[in-house]
Amino acid sequence: MIRSFLPVIALLTPVLLAGCTSNTVQPGSTCAGLCVNGQGTLTYGGQSETGHFVMGLRTGNFEIRAKDRTMRVPMVNGVAHGTADILRDNGDRYSQRFAYGLAVEGTSLRDNGDRYEGTFQTVSMLVAPATASALPTPATVTVFRKGTYHTAKGRYEGQFALAGEQLVFEGVYHAASRKAQPLTAAAPYTVNTTDGYAFVPVTRAQIAGWISAQEKLALDYKTKQYTVAAQPAVAQAALTQALVATPTQASGTAAPASFNMIEGNGGRYMSPITSDGVAAAWVDKSINASLGSSIGGMAGAYAGQKALEQVPFVGGFLGQKAGAATGRSIALKAVGGEAYLRETSDISFNNINDMAGWLVQNHRSHAKFAEIMKAAGQIYPELTPAYVAALRRVR
Repeated sequence: MIRSFLPVIALLTPVLLAGCTSNTVQPGSTCAGLCVNGQGTLTYGGQSETGHFVMGLRTGNFEIRAKDRTMRVPMVNGVAHGTADILRDNGDRYSQRFAYGLAVEGTSLRDNGDRYEGTFQTVSMLVAPATASALPTPATVTVFRKGTYHTAKGRYEGQFALAGEQLVFEGVYHAASRKAQPLTAAAPYTVNTTDGYAFVPVTRAQIAGWISAQEKLALDYKTKQYTVAAQPAVAQAALTQALVATPTQASGTAAPASFNMIEGNGGRYMSPITSDGVAAAWVDKSINASLGSSIGGMAGAYAGQKALEQVPFVGGFLGQKAGAATGRSIALKAVGGEAYLRETSDISFNNINDMAGWLVQNHRSHAKFAEIMKAAGQIYPELTPAYVAALRRVR
């Protein structure tokens, strides 16, 4: 089994339908069998995935072999959905339950042997930039929620939450040789690491300070986004590149992903953002009518949780899913119907993951991006899980 739940999620993101060989849709991969439509084994990045593919997306039960572990994972639309069984080469075994690619509950092991058992939550955070001219880095991460964290010295039983770049614990600490005591503690949290947590007691004033610092980062992020949006086209392109360049991009090791965009409205999915970079008219109608909140509340929270927030759009919950046909029908009627939807769109896609990836890569700095994606999610419920996955994979 793996030492952290985070690498599991990274392994289970949808693939891109672009830049590929004839037998696979995953760039840089090789395939034995059929990895577009059929049974095959996809190999890339030091791991192999065996199962059934539909239009390049993993569908059904998959066996994934990576590093020191083997995972048997049920997949829906290219992401994990159901209970994954994980077996490490040393004989350790455990399981995690996923809902549309998000870890919901189960067990997680850390590099130092610590173990967590309980529920998980997926939230957003901002990481402070290395230089003043750069944007803070947004990251969607999965952390502990409610459960027990076992260490060699004792166990922490209670609630966990992310405050800035600190994982905060509040509950009861059971020391190996002492009576259980109420405790509020915290440990530094770093994205994509599997280190064990060394919790130390903290005060509520310290927690409030971390939250305040995160809010300032969010304000800085939005301010710089607006600065980019206000520049003339040529200056905007240069400033955008300077602000959002990542180490991967700067090194030249990864080219921007391409997505099968269709000029015009001939595709299956209408883009909520036009070629001019503004919200389509049907999206404006949805936002003005506050459809995002009304239908989201009626249809229920996507994957049973409302905790997935996309910072810096503070207060705007993602993942609300109007999955029922009634909800989509109401939303479509409210924005003017299918004909108006196509009439006011000049970009379309035949694959929902392509559209989600294209939107995130090219328009995530739009001032109303959270509202736009929420409105589009009412028309295309399948856009929500695709959007969540795109946030993880698109740079």
